[in-house]
Amino acid sequence: MIVEHFDRRTMAAMELALDKACRCCPGGGQHNLRKRVAQSIMQCAKHGNDSVDALTEAGERALAQLQQHSKRSVKRKSADLSARLAERRMGTDAKEEREIRSRTAVVHGTPWLDRPAVG
Repeated sequence: MIVEHFDRRTMAAMELALDKACRCCPGGGQHNLRKRVAQSIMQCAKHGNDSVDALTEAGERALAQLQQHSKRSVKRKSADLSARLAERRMGTDAKEEREIRSRTAVVHGTPWLDRPAVG
């Protein structure tokens, strides 16, 4: 347990640092985010840095890294989504093209696949 590793003063400083670091997040941050920030704060305290300022700084650094990672992840997901949408549009265009050709071929009496390529 955490209590076994730190004294009361350090525990209070870590709790305050976590609240300060996550203050900018809506609702104080999601559980997973707070957990990662807390882990960074605990690592700082384990290395002997138990002042509120040092612990808060460690938490803010962890938060900045997580936000940076999140932005890259969002950009990557956005690019993947754009590519899938483009593929889907191309697929739709190809389906529409086949539909138009089949309707045109029916009107002219011959299947479009049997027609010579115009080029």
